[in-house]
Amino acid sequence: MLQYIQTPISSLCRLVSPVVLRQFLLWLQAYGAGQNPIAWKGWGLAVLLGFGGFVMAILHHQLFFVGMRTGYLMRQQAIAAIHSKAREPSCPVARMAQLVSYLCWFHIPSAPSSGAATE
Repeated sequence: MLQYIQTPISSLCRLVSPVVLRQFLLWLQAYGAGQNPIAWKGWGLAVLLGFGGFVMAILHHQLFFVGMRTGYLMRQQAIAAIHSKAREPSCPVARMAQLVSYLCWFHIPSAPSSGAATE
């Protein structure tokens, strides 16, 4: 249910952020050229840009956490299914190997070791 609120907010931040950045850069150019732009407008754009970045970081972190937690739970259930099949006396070895290879298919490999790098 929470993603129905987070997704539009995240999309809005992604769409509005470049516009706010452009306006802030135009304000900085006007300030650098000595045109005396309105000071509160520049500070407001800077605060809005920072707040948008903060919101995007929080939303990304939260959605990443939910995705990783779901992945861990799925892996845990797959391992539990393999172990429950392995305890059955009627389970042939070939079927067991097939289940294990299926689980390994979804395993994310770790970084290669320093000795395994080839050029």
